[in-house]
Amino acid sequence: MRWDIEEKTVQPEDVELLMEYYCHLYESDEGIPLDILREIIRLINQAFGEYLERKHITGALKTAFGFKGKQGTITT
Repeated sequence: MRWDIEEKTVQPEDVELLMEYYCHLYESDEGIPLDILREIIRLINQAFGEYLERKHITGALKTAFGFKGKQGTITT
């Protein structure tokens, strides 16, 4: 998958599968094997790097993480 990120051909389904696999390993009694954890961290680092190269795009961080701005004021 790392090569797909570099070539900008990664598929959303692949990312979701990786996320599901990570969550499965994290929640398991055995934990995440170190060699797999290193690969996951490399992918995360690569994705962060791609984001940082594009951070000038309006709303990129908001879109990536689902941030929401203030929706209004609350009065009591």
